[in-house]
Amino acid sequence: MLEERDLQLIKKVVHEVIEEDVYPHFVDIYDRFENIDRRFDAVDKRFDAVDEHFERVEKRLSVIETTMVTKDYLEDRLADFKITLKQSGGRALRQIKTMATALHTHGSLSAHQVVEITSA
Repeated sequence: MLEERDLQLIKKVVHEVIEEDVYPHFVDIYDRFENIDRRFDAVDKRFDAVDEHFERVEKRLSVIETTMVTKDYLEDRLADFKITLKQSGGRALRQIKTMATALHTHGSLSAHQVVEITSA
């Protein structure tokens, strides 16, 4: 059986082995985990920045989508505008012909001048 002195010696040797061999490994492993944690924190910050960027892009895209017109809408509006222009042009042409005829009637324009004005 072991004596108290032997047990104390074993305890001392075990303690020295732990202090010299095992503890440094645990410290090294702990430091490595700390480094990994710092790296994950840095990656999280980058992801947060990317998320914020995408949120800004989504907001800007939403504004663009709500204010833009579609091709169909634009084509419809242009067709309506074309009809309006034709109607306005026809109305203006009729007014010019009426004025030219009235001026001819009052002797201000010759028949040849009326034909030139109304044929253009």
